Amino acid sequence: MTVKTRSPVAAVIAISTTDSSVIDVVDTASASFLIPATFTGTSVTFKASATTDGTYTLVSDSSGAAVTVTNLTVNEWHPVPDEVLTHGFFKIVGSSQAAERTITILSKKS
Repeated sequence: MTVKTRSPVAAVIAISTTDSSVIDVVDTASASFLIPATFTGTSVTFKASATTDGTYTLVSDSSGAAVTVTNLTVNEWHPVPDEVLTHGFFKIVGSSQAAERTITILSKKS
């Protein structure tokens, strides 16, 4: 079986904002993200939507808690949680950034 890895995608968090640009995960089996060295914060949450231009709402787990990746290490890859991949599109939400930050996303097609 051939695993199809997609080209890396840039998710940009603009200066003085918290939400990244939209990341398309339609037909995605797994994904990971790379936090840049300049990123401010130690955790991220996720907002998702069924459509690219839809309303993005917080992704929660089965207990109702926000799906969160904590203890972020810069310049390391972190898995995108499965709860996030069940939606068609998502945004990474971090703390407000003092400058534009680019988070690299790498995914595999299902």
